[in-house]
Amino acid sequence: MKKVAELFPRSDILFLSAMSDKALFHRPGALVIKNENGGYESIEDKVAEIDTEIEDKQSRLMTLTQRKALEVTSRVCKRKRKN
Repeated sequence: MKKVAELFPRSDILFLSAMSDKALFHRPGALVIKNENGGYESIEDKVAEIDTEIEDKQSRLMTLTQRKALEVTSRVCKRKRKN
């Protein structure tokens, strides 16, 4: 195996031993996902897209919560005025 490894640039060689076949999926490198066309693309774009969606939904939820709190406060104040 060492003879074969000598045929490749050192930067492309990774010596591994005593590991399962699943461990090969945990090697260093860029994280990618398979797209609809069967190609691979960086996961960073997808993560950024999901993060933006989360922020938007949190913002909408906060706005709805604030509106609801104002409605409740308004109702309580109206009831106090009537009494």
